[in-house]
Amino acid sequence: MKLAVYTLAYNEEKIIHHFINHYKQFCDKIVVYDNMSTDNTKRIAEEAGCEVIQWEAPGGGLNDQSYLDIKQECYKNDQNYDYVMVTDCDEYFTHSEGVQAFVEYLKKCKKEGITVPKVQGFNMVGDVDSTTIPDIVQGVPSESYSKRCIFKPTLNMKWTFGCHPQHSQGLLDATKNVIESPTTEIHLLHYKYINLKYVIDRHRQYSERLSNFNKDRGLAVHYDYGVDVIEKEYADIFKNSIKVIKNGS
Repeated sequence: MKLAVYTLAYNEEKIIHHFINHYKQFCDKIVVYDNMSTDNTKRIAEEAGCEVIQWEAPGGGLNDQSYLDIKQECYKNDQNYDYVMVTDCDEYFTHSEGVQAFVEYLKKCKKEGITVPKVQGFNMVGDVDSTTIPDIVQGVPSESYSKRCIFKPTLNMKWTFGCHPQHSQGLLDATKNVIESPTTEIHLLHYKYINLKYVIDRHRQYSERLSNFNKDRGLAVHYDYGVDVIEKEYADIFKNSIKVIKNGS
């Protein structure tokens, strides 16, 4: 089983080592597209043996069109992999029974000719220091994060901004070779809500970086939410969370 993951990153020094440690368990290749980080993200990724590609959107900042362009092209020279994953730096593909079960399930999918395994997304939530993110096992099911971003690299995948499935369903494969798995065993864990301060700080950072492209189209404007809205969102997710991971991610 040959696997690769491609991720976009900006100032992720608090979490990128967790991302790398997770994917190193089963990926042959990790590629980090670093969006001109000003912290230690690039150094950490390089020292861990990842391929790092620095890039900047036209005009700088957070530009959803540039993010989408990278995600739709990053894997196309790696046709010899069994499956590839296209992620943000806070997104972990796994299985409720852990990474070994994840790999075994992918082997089964390969044998059955599955090109796009179905995914169940979860917004993970906790109140931990960023050094102990793997301790978070609770989350809330999320349609928005049930992203179809693990697939055979021979496909020509298409998404809309954010790659969220509710907006991209009809666009994903121009070659019409999507064969979905009959079951939804793969989890996509979104580790945004690791503690309240972290969420508030990340919203502020991204709000300050919103490009004119995004502002003109109303994209990613949730990063402009006030602290009261963020606090309520965090509390609601915490209140409604269930145990997602049994044996670690």
